[in-house]
Amino acid sequence: RLNERAEVGDVAGAKEMFAKLIGETSPQHRTVVFNTVLKACANAGAVEEADAWHGRMASEGVRINEKTFGKLVEAAAKRGDVAQAQAWLSELISEFGSASDVVLITMIDACASAGEPDEAAKWFSTLEDGTVRPDSVAFSSVVNAYAHVGRTRDAELWFAKMCNSGVGPNVVSFSSIISAFARAERPWEAVQWFGRMGAAAVAPNEATYNTIINAYSQAGEPDEAVKWLRAMRQAACAPNAVTYGSLIHAFGRGGRPEEAEGWLRPMEAANIEPSSIALEGVVNAYAQCGRVDPAVAWLRRMEALCMSPSSVTYNTVVHANAKQGNLDDAAAWLAKMEHARIRPNDISYNIMVNACARAGRHKDAASWLRNMADRELKPDVISYSSVVNACAKAGRPEEAAEWLQHMTEAGIRPNVVSYTSAISACGSTTPVKDGLAEQLFCQMVAAGLSPDPMLERLLVRILGPERFEGLRSRLNFQTTSAAAKNNSLEKRGLGNRAGMRDWDASSNRHLVLRTARLSEK
Repeated sequence: RLNERAEVGDVAGAKEMFAKLIGETSPQHRTVVFNTVLKACANAGAVEEADAWHGRMASEGVRINEKTFGKLVEAAAKRGDVAQAQAWLSELISEFGSASDVVLITMIDACASAGEPDEAAKWFSTLEDGTVRPDSVAFSSVVNAYAHVGRTRDAELWFAKMCNSGVGPNVVSFSSIISAFARAERPWEAVQWFGRMGAAAVAPNEATYNTIINAYSQAGEPDEAVKWLRAMRQAACAPNAVTYGSLIHAFGRGGRPEEAEGWLRPMEAANIEPSSIALEGVVNAYAQCGRVDPAVAWLRRMEALCMSPSSVTYNTVVHANAKQGNLDDAAAWLAKMEHARIRPNDISYNIMVNACARAGRHKDAASWLRNMADRELKPDVISYSSVVNACAKAGRPEEAAEWLQHMTEAGIRPNVVSYTSAISACGSTTPVKDGLAEQLFCQMVAAGLSPDPMLERLLVRILGPERFEGLRSRLNFQTTSAAAKNNSLEKRGLGNRAGMRDWDASSNRHLVLRTARLSEK
């Protein structure tokens, strides 16, 4: 009964059984009883408990053997504490000269799970130096370690090493590489490896097909994903919730929300309960197309089913409302997100900051940025640049300059776009704030930023060609050919303020697109 508790990682139950047995256990069998409790600790990942029981063995003079250390290594590996697992394994080898292949493979797997493939390869070398020939499990662990962190070339090299060693690859090794290429959004290479899998007479499973389908989903190729669904069915592999979730997301990314929603029907016909991931896919599909009403309807359906939408899904709905100018609705969904105990992130607030900036509500944009800081979220260059741009659009260059200063004080380096916004505002007022424009430009150059042609053209218009030339000489920077051409036009009286109006529009589009892309992520 002690071993039954240990098998399921029931540390408390194992300790209770230990207390009943230890008094009747002969000295030569005490190690076995202690090791069984350590087995419970290993299966539960209870590192501190395992360490305490090891200490008790030492203090009570109970013999410590290779299995004792093996269970200690397993406990640390289960917890994901690679450093502690390596320390125990090193002590095992130091004490007994070697470690079993089971313990070494446990260590390799732990390194793989922790994203440390080079450490996994190092322990594989120790395994090779022993008397046991590495098998497909050991090789596959290293292949998976490199594949898991996206080092596809190294994964392929280890796969080749496995084959050259006469060890046949298995479904794990193939699937690891296929998954790596899928995560890298390189579905064509994932498909090539799928073909090699068939040539090696290794049968793919549901997970393998799902990986290919998801790869095409990530790449935004829903029709290819459907082709692989058909291949999956022909191979007598049953689609599951993961399969349908990938298809829904594929059609959502492809801008086909009705078709995304339509995949819920075959899912329900197969008696597969729609998962939160599947329903989130439908919400996102409509929201990304600007279809706010159906997106909100599906999000409310999720809430009614007591499902917890992720921050990404809430952000998508917030962004969809904000993009249509429904700022009050966007703010309301941000509040609902907090009410659902899902903490808004920097993307959530950047959406609101930028939406208010686009609507010309510079005070609201600034307020949202302050709220962001109050909630211990760190505003980034996009957050501050949006507020600077909002103040600039409102014709308030002094406030734009103040926010550039706040940005610098927060340890965030303003970029050329930020400075150009504020300088543009200086040229849009009556009278022109040429002194402030020059001051901001000097700050920008002092910060190590180089002006682009658009900014140089603005300065020529605001300061005049002679003053701009003097500033260039004083600050010792090279004028771009575009600015030089514009300078020439100004001297001939052909310049005008249209360029600044054009810049306002292009700058705003730049900020909107960047924030939108962040929200999609």
